[in-house]
Amino acid sequence: MNLVGPRPLRPVVYEKLRQELSNCDARFRVKPGLTGYAQFLTPSHTPKRIRFAIDNYYINKGPRIGRDFFLIGWTIREVLRKVIKGMARRVITQWRIFRNRGRGIEERQMARYRSKHIWIQLTNMEFSDRDQGMIHIYDINPRAVSFVSSRELQERETIYFYLVGCKECETGARKKARCCGYVYKIYPAPEGSGKGTRYVVFYEPISARHRYLVDHYVLHETVA
Repeated sequence: MNLVGPRPLRPVVYEKLRQELSNCDARFRVKPGLTGYAQFLTPSHTPKRIRFAIDNYYINKGPRIGRDFFLIGWTIREVLRKVIKGMARRVITQWRIFRNRGRGIEERQMARYRSKHIWIQLTNMEFSDRDQGMIHIYDINPRAVSFVSSRELQERETIYFYLVGCKECETGARKKARCCGYVYKIYPAPEGSGKGTRYVVFYEPISARHRYLVDHYVLHETVA
């Protein structure tokens, strides 16, 4: 494999595309690469025939050291940009949580919502653990959420989770908003809510987009 070249294809994708595109096999004249010109010049949703045409054009022109070094440098820059952006987002989220820790009494007095169509799904910091089941919330407001869980949590513990809701729950799909928060209070589970412990968690969506998802699909505070 080279650093620069056409991206490799999975066999099942290749078998499908070779029946649709006449120039599909031209890419096998060179080794596949970790990054390629089609990735540099087009977004990921670009049709395959256009991306293949770009790859074949540069294959026919042959290797150019200066051009390849530029593409490698651009790829490194993009990877670092995404890593730094993700780290900065986490730092900002943690700072917001720390800043809000002294507002517990006032924020718990906000209007609360109860709905059988709002769930919480605990996960890890990377939001990659989706094995945890979804739990119906006990109540929620724009700053705090209460739920009953059999998972053991500690006061002031930082947790990561999805808030799950829907706009038209009979016909619409569920939407998940990524949130980070800390355990504010721990109570015995209310009668009839099953085994576990009731937790009150102050939370903050990890970005403006996820704040919109909470407002629109969980709290139903937006019109559009």
